[in-house]
Amino acid sequence: MDAALNAQPSEGILAELAALTGRFRALCREVERLPGVSFDRVSVCANDGEFMYVGLADTEISETPAVNIGQFSLEEVTRGLEGIETECAALRAESNPEADRKLAAMDQDVVELLKQHATAPCVPSAFHAVHTQFAGRKGALVWSVYLEMDPVRALACGVDAGELCTQIIVGRDRPEDGGLLVHHAGLVDADLPLAVFFNRHIQQLRAQGLSPAIVLVANRGILISATTGKQIEEMYETASGRISAFGRAHQDADHPEKPYELAGRRNVLDAEKALFKCVEDMEIWHSWVPEKGSDLHQLLCSQEQMAQLREGFPTEALVRRGGGAPLVVNRGKSDSAERLAQSMETAWKEYHERYVNKLHVVQEGENHFPKIILVEGVSAITVGDSEEELVQAYAVLLESIAVMKDAVPFGGQLPLPEERQKFVLMAAN
Repeated sequence: MDAALNAQPSEGILAELAALTGRFRALCREVERLPGVSFDRVSVCANDGEFMYVGLADTEISETPAVNIGQFSLEEVTRGLEGIETECAALRAESNPEADRKLAAMDQDVVELLKQHATAPCVPSAFHAVHTQFAGRKGALVWSVYLEMDPVRALACGVDAGELCTQIIVGRDRPEDGGLLVHHAGLVDADLPLAVFFNRHIQQLRAQGLSPAIVLVANRGILISATTGKQIEEMYETASGRISAFGRAHQDADHPEKPYELAGRRNVLDAEKALFKCVEDMEIWHSWVPEKGSDLHQLLCSQEQMAQLREGFPTEALVRRGGGAPLVVNRGKSDSAERLAQSMETAWKEYHERYVNKLHVVQEGENHFPKIILVEGVSAITVGDSEEELVQAYAVLLESIAVMKDAVPFGGQLPLPEERQKFVLMAAN
């Protein structure tokens, strides 16, 4: 922590920042579909060009949140991020699993950087550093908010988000609306910490003379900046309203086939036995047989939807909690138990090849086990070290199905780039 940092923001700034953070947190609670499990992030910042004042209330969405304010030296954090970017470049040049593992841990370096240059002890998150590029000047604040929650998350996770974001948020025939510039940031540098990637991206835009007020970050959410907190709220209300309206208008564009009847209890047991042959030491599991007509029923009857999930979940939070993509086992309606066992073994070998031999998400000699197994036409199986982990994995599956449905109007679900999945899993292991 920098001892020299002793400037204090006005009580008015602190009060407004706390209130704004609290309102966005309350909004996040309203859109949460799975009580007790938060996949969304909220971060609000006031930036005067010298310090960033950030509401540190982002990971757990409680009923009575206490908003703590973190104050960080903008100059020192910016300089530190440049140093981290230089280190990232050196590691990327090495191009080996050990260097990749160090790259995956760089988000923690960003957290330590924020802690080091805070005026008081606090517990920031790596993505708080994305606010550094929205700097005001002394006496003239710039406010910014970073949100990962519906409906903006649905657009951010859409394949066509880059083509649609300006059309939806600003208007089809108005690329600029009162000077408002909307930009889509694709995760082209998937192995960089978010703050480093974002800072580099915004710097490149400014070199082109562009200063976007709204940035939609692929597979994540939205960043909005303005000169007042009220403007932030109004801009978000407008953007989220237009995204919701577009989603409702285009949700029926894709008509999935009516799901067929799922296989019976005997086939569920056959799937469990087939799994045991692949993982002999598995002790805790649960088979989830969906209700007829449910979203999970639709998923298990759709090779197309399961193929999408095989590529990976759309957000980092889902990848982290889901332990990577689900293991998908295709099964014909008349397949015997022996044929199902063969399909399970083949899918297991392909999964191991992808995550262990190709992506190297674990150390050499270790295994990476899926937390979610989808058996076509039969059931979903969750695996874990406790009953709580089984339920959490199932919650991840339900949330991923919801995101998949929400992304249909925006071109369908865009999985998190495989390179980014790799670094998320490496950091978690």
